Amino acid sequence: MSENKYPKKFQTFLEENPHLWNRFEEEANKAWDRGLRSYSSKAIVEYIRHETPLYERNGNWKISNNHTPWLSRHYIALNPDRVSLFKIGAIHKKNRL
Repeated sequence: MSENKYPKKFQTFLEENPHLWNRFEEEANKAWDRGLRSYSSKAIVEYIRHETPLYERNGNWKISNNHTPWLSRHYIALNPDRVSLFKIGAIHKKNRL
């Protein structure tokens, strides 16, 4: 999946919040390096939300739940050898950006 196939709001999120993407990627890599071959993108987002001082640039949220499925898809797009790390399903209506 190329980046231009993502919803515009997620593309904007990535552009404005590289610090959040970098942290998500770092935590996903840690899970993989620990030998986990199945993990939860929601767990990573919750960790970022509760255990770090990071916020979205707009300041309204630490990190919106609506970005969670797109973060995992982006990670897999950049790391196709790690496709098993996140289960990819249909996007729920509430997460359609």
